[in-house]
Amino acid sequence: EKIECDENYAVIDDYDPSVSEAYYVQSSRLGYLSEPSETKFVSQSGISNVETDNPFSVESYPSCVRFRCAGVHTDVCIYDMTGRLVMSISEITDGHEITLPYGIYLVRSAQHPAAVRIIAR
Repeated sequence: EKIECDENYAVIDDYDPSVSEAYYVQSSRLGYLSEPSETKFVSQSGISNVETDNPFSVESYPSCVRFRCAGVHTDVCIYDMTGRLVMSISEITDGHEITLPYGIYLVRSAQHPAAVRIIAR
């Protein structure tokens, strides 16, 4: 079932508590869909498959951008503010550095699908 939202959240209250459900999120802008988020599984007992022990952040320096993470992150995608994919990295570990043109970017990984904002300078 597809649910479209005008806000950055949705309240789902018509679920069957005896059935486990899976959810993912995609954004739509100017007719283009983003990559789907990590799938979250919801059952009557609560939410599972939520990673809280694998933090992810990006530090910006004058000559590079450095990733900080507690483990291996895969399928790292870097988007510009128009939603265009500007770089894809198959795997990173803590301290991985890259160079980006000056600008504002959104970064996500398979293990951390919530976008992290960075300013490359």
